[in-house]
Amino acid sequence: MKKYLICFIVLIILFFNVNVYAESVLGIGYGKIVLPSNSDIYSLISPNGEDVSTPYIYWNTSVRDGFGYGLSFSGYNIKKYVKDSTGRVDTEWDVSHFSIFAQYQIPLSSNKLSPLLGLRLGGTIAPITYNASSTVTSSSGNKSANETKFGPCFGADIQIPLENTSFVVFGTVEKSIISSTILDQDINVGALVYAVGLGYRFK
Repeated sequence: MKKYLICFIVLIILFFNVNVYAESVLGIGYGKIVLPSNSDIYSLISPNGEDVSTPYIYWNTSVRDGFGYGLSFSGYNIKKYVKDSTGRVDTEWDVSHFSIFAQYQIPLSSNKLSPLLGLRLGGTIAPITYNASSTVTSSSGNKSANETKFGPCFGADIQIPLENTSFVVFGTVEKSIISSTILDQDINVGALVYAVGLGYRFK
């Protein structure tokens, strides 16, 4: 996930150079990811409702009351295992979420320092890395696989300006719908992200 985070930061820098709107916000924060549920035996070796921590970075640009666009980054790494009398299977999922979205921003009052509510709709690109190792005698042993999937995302954020500064406190909720086919069956790997952090407004 770390190498994709670096790529995301470079992408933000490039977008700053083509900004045509009145102001932009770069936010960095801490998030909680609620992983999706999976059924049957796959719930034992894949994401299944766990809560994990994630860094959260986003950038958007828009007019104060109207449309804009933005980018966000989050992701997770989980390790799971299944053990019985025949041996043990260990699995690891590393999933990054790059979301690209259109946003409609709404001031919650006429005051220039009022909070801003943003409604998002877009898509998520998700590089996925899967690793498995097994000591079960009937198993084929170790497996590693990579794939990149795309799916829709939607969410909302609120920005609360800190008086007489260019800083804002933000809160975000974002949901991505992504399915992996690494295990020859659709496995839900998209996540629900809750994040808070501090942003800086560029005018």
